[in-house]
Amino acid sequence: ELRAVTQYQGKLHAQAEIIAIRTLAANSASQNSITLNTALMADGKVELTSQGDIHLASQQASISGHALVLNAIGDFRNYGGLIAKRKLWLSGLSNSEPSIQVGAKLIENRGSVEVYDQREQAGNQWGSRQISGNLSFASKTDVLNRFGGFVRAKTIKVAAQSGRIRNGSLYAFDDPVKENEPIAATSHNTQVISTLSALPVSDTKPYVNPKAIIQGLVIQLEANTSVENINPYTEPVEFESTEEVEARVSRTAQSHVDDVRIEAVNKLTIVAPQYVLNSSANLGVSEFSLAPALIIQSPLVRNERYYSYTVLDTVDETKQVVEQNPGSTSTTTSSIKGVKARYGFYSPPGIIYSF
Repeated sequence: ELRAVTQYQGKLHAQAEIIAIRTLAANSASQNSITLNTALMADGKVELTSQGDIHLASQQASISGHALVLNAIGDFRNYGGLIAKRKLWLSGLSNSEPSIQVGAKLIENRGSVEVYDQREQAGNQWGSRQISGNLSFASKTDVLNRFGGFVRAKTIKVAAQSGRIRNGSLYAFDDPVKENEPIAATSHNTQVISTLSALPVSDTKPYVNPKAIIQGLVIQLEANTSVENINPYTEPVEFESTEEVEARVSRTAQSHVDDVRIEAVNKLTIVAPQYVLNSSANLGVSEFSLAPALIIQSPLVRNERYYSYTVLDTVDETKQVVEQNPGSTSTTTSSIKGVKARYGFYSPPGIIYSF
């Protein structure tokens, strides 16, 4: 329903929509929260303010508009999509840059967060999406862009006030309890890796989309503790493999390095008072610049990959028991045998780059 319109250069433009949803204090946190299971769309601004959590609970849940502002006293979790977009018409009429702002106690993204422009083409068609606008994540604790998370905007600012920023996942299976386990204190000892102290096994299912990507022209990551870029992918090595086979397996693992990446076009700034960890993942700045383009402020930077294997030795034991009875002697022989086996794997290399 159009309440007001504007005529410009022979075209009729509707007044920009605004959607504002706020929750008030209630007796329980669940009553304070906002949960979406479907799409929420506006041409203008969408603002959600929750005294509890904000939860986009499914892949069908999404929020789209020109400017999105989401604030929660509790946690923000996204399994769907956040889209801020600007339409550019051939007539030249446009508006301010699109933007997304999210503030919460904890921010966890396992969906899509995009800011882009689209330009009108002939025949009322829209062209391809062009990266645009500003994206801001601000958390009191941690910011987690886990597997399935895709974040893309021209300018990206991420701040974790008292915790860490993690892109990717510690394990390849969807186990929230294990995923929240802290990484052992890293050090300069290169004989000890940071992310794998035991074989990564679990009874839970693997991730459906084992990728986590943050892309922008300018990216700023500032954490109170650590910034982590972790890819848990491993490529298995068969028992009794030759050096040639192991080299091929290593190359196959390398092809998955882009599954987890933090990629800036012009500038990437990372601030982490404890450590920066890039484990089997991709982190860097893609375009050449005479000015400093990759800036890391941290007492410790670790860039690692790993090869690991477990060997089960053979067991071959034979025992004989001789029994003597009046008038007869009997001998009983028992054997215990096992099979030697090896479980091994390569992870992708860790790559940090700037041109």
